[in-house]
Amino acid sequence: MVDILVHPVELRQISEQLRSSARKIGTALQAIDQEILSLKGDNFLGNRANTMQAYYAPKREVLLKARGIVAHFAEDLQSAASRFEAADTNQSGAYTLERRDLLRREMQRRYDQLKNDGHIPALRDKFDSEIAIGTVLLNPENRKTIEEMAKKYGIDPVLLAGAVAAEMDLDYDNLDYYQDGLGRNGTLDILKNLGVVDGIKFLTGKDITEGPGVANVHTPSLIYAVKYLGTNDLPGKDFAQNYDWSSVNRTSFNGSVEAAAIVLAMYTHAHGGASTSDDMAVIWGAYKSGIAGFVPNDQGEGYASVEDFSNNIANGGTGEFTMGVNAYYAQPYFEFFREAFSQSAPDVIHRDLPVPQIVPPPTPPVTHYPSN
Repeated sequence: MVDILVHPVELRQISEQLRSSARKIGTALQAIDQEILSLKGDNFLGNRANTMQAYYAPKREVLLKARGIVAHFAEDLQSAASRFEAADTNQSGAYTLERRDLLRREMQRRYDQLKNDGHIPALRDKFDSEIAIGTVLLNPENRKTIEEMAKKYGIDPVLLAGAVAAEMDLDYDNLDYYQDGLGRNGTLDILKNLGVVDGIKFLTGKDITEGPGVANVHTPSLIYAVKYLGTNDLPGKDFAQNYDWSSVNRTSFNGSVEAAAIVLAMYTHAHGGASTSDDMAVIWGAYKSGIAGFVPNDQGEGYASVEDFSNNIANGGTGEFTMGVNAYYAQPYFEFFREAFSQSAPDVIHRDLPVPQIVPPPTPPVTHYPSN
């Protein structure tokens, strides 16, 4: 998997687990003290009491030391969590715990609103928003990858970061995790070389659309996007033609993000640009659910036509949810990353590239669709 930061809340959870272990060791010590070392008399379950005591006394000392080490480590983790939180609150904007908590609360509000209105947005819970943001924004190498790939394919890094984070948080489950593990260790590539086209179905019996990596880029969309960039002479077309299709690459963070950038470049062009957070959320909605008749071998359930898509009108979308259920639900992510990429990163994050400025998109050229 990708490098994911350990957050204060996780440190506190581990600390509490260690404290629980220390308490269990304490219970064992208490049993030794009360049941064995306090024995009097000649016999205990057929053994002399002094023999049993001589046997367990050294073990008690070992357990006593172990409890001290575990308890001390638990306190160290609590202290580290407090220092990280203190450092975090000294940052500004999107880098604070408060701002990230605001995102979580807004996402929950929208989820409840959609549910009460009879809509259930996509929600798969392998990861949460804190892990997604930590991976995409707070990991310096991963953020650098986001910026480099966005620049390479001529898209806004806000769009790319938001799409990857939304996929991690909302559209990634244990089967995806299993698929990525088999890709990273080369198993899927070996199976392909042996003539097994669908390695996941072969191993699990489940028929799923192949979408390896944290960005969940489906193969039909990526194939068409590579052609689309070339046909419409878009930035990065030559890089796209040379994309590494191995499962090892596609399941890596860099490979998955590059695939996402290629597909997002296609949808951004078809949309006529992405100047607002709503535009970006709709583009992610098409990235996730498709456009009818747009990508071959894709059902395209999200938007009924390219025209509707470009006007932010989802298939069946009405009222406040006109842009689409998934797009409406994920829109706060793009607001969040717009704020994050408009700020200077904290000193703990080192970047070789400047943060690209958000500018209004140019008038899109006439779109030419590649043949199937």
